[in-house]
Formats: sequence, C-alpha cells, structure tokens
Amino acid sequence: MEPRKRPRQQRSKRMVESILAAAAKILIEDGYESLSTGQVAKRAGVSIGSLYQYFPNKEAIIAELVRKLTIDATTAVSANMDGLADRPLEEAVRAMLTMVVGLVEQHGDLGRELLIAAQQMGVLPGIRMVEQRISEAGRRYLMRHRDEVRVQDIDQAIFVTFNAAVFVIFRSVFAPPGFMTRQQLIDELYRMIIGHLTRS
Repeated sequence: MEPRKRPRQQRSKRMVESILAAAAKILIEDGYESLSTGQVAKRAGVSIGSLYQYFPNKEAIIAELVRKLTIDATTAVSANMDGLADRPLEEAVRAMLTMVVGLVEQHGDLGRELLIAAQQMGVLPGIRMVEQRISEAGRRYLMRHRDEVRVQDIDQAIFVTFNAAVFVIFRSVFAPPGFMTRQQLIDELYRMIIGHLTRS
C-alpha cells in the first residue's frame, strides 16, 4: 500500500495531486467499493500507465490520502495545543472541541469515506495516530494543570472523554440530528467534559 515512488518535479507533483483529487471525488460520490485505478486515471485525465508509475493499486492511493489527512490533522493539533498550554481548563477544553469539530467538518464526506476504506484495508493505524496525538496532548495539558482537575486517574479520564466526544462529533457531522446547531454541540460536549474532569 505504499506509492511506487514520490514525485520530484513540479509536473509529476501536479499529476499525483490530480490523481489524489480524482480518487477523493470518486470516494465521496460512489464509495470505496466503486473505486478503481481505471476510474481514477480517467477522472484525473492521465493514462493508466502514468498512474501506475506512482501507485500500484487503489489501496496505495487510499493509503496516501489517509497519510495526507493524518499529516494535516496532527499539524493542526500541534499548532493549537502549543497555544493552549497556559490557558485555563475551561478555555482550553472549549478551544480543543472547536478545533476537533472544525477538523471533522473540514474533511467532511471524504473523511467519512476514508475511515470506511481504512477499516476495510487495515490502515487504521494512520487514523489512530491522530487520536493518539490528541490524547497525548490532552494528557500533557492536564498534568500541567493538575490543580484544576479533580479526577484521580487522568489516563482513564482522557480515554472516556476523548472517545465520547469523538463519537458524538463524528455522528453529528456525518449524520446531523437536525435539532442541534454546531455551537450547541460544542456547548453540550464542553459541559460533559468539564463536569467529568472537575467532579469531586
């Protein structure tokens, strides 16, 4: 599931980007099962031979899309957490929730289809790395602000609150319930997490 090679020249970089963009559109429109290298090449406007120079199969294309999403997400997490290290708990939690909701919204339908494809292909470790990065950042923050937190076991608290929040965010973004705005979603999750972390 690795690319055969990485593009070096601008022309080849543009071609690979067009292949990835075409694959993303097909994923969103038709789903993973309908994706084929032939379809991708046709949609990208390149020959199948040119596609095979870089990607041996459709799984390698999907894996590259997952890799790019992972890099974008972890970069965003790192940038946001750097600015929150000294912020009060309430402010940091709300900022993190806003960031995660924004990340899921940003990738929208493509993110959903990549999650489905990643499960089928067994490349969830790339997705899990994003989750791990956010969890680790949260743990470092809570240890730094231990005096604001009442829970005894920080690792347990992070596991519960993070997974609960991610499930609800994915569910709300990918299949909106219709009775909750984006801000109401963030507010409800904020109350749940703060209540859990600061309970006596």
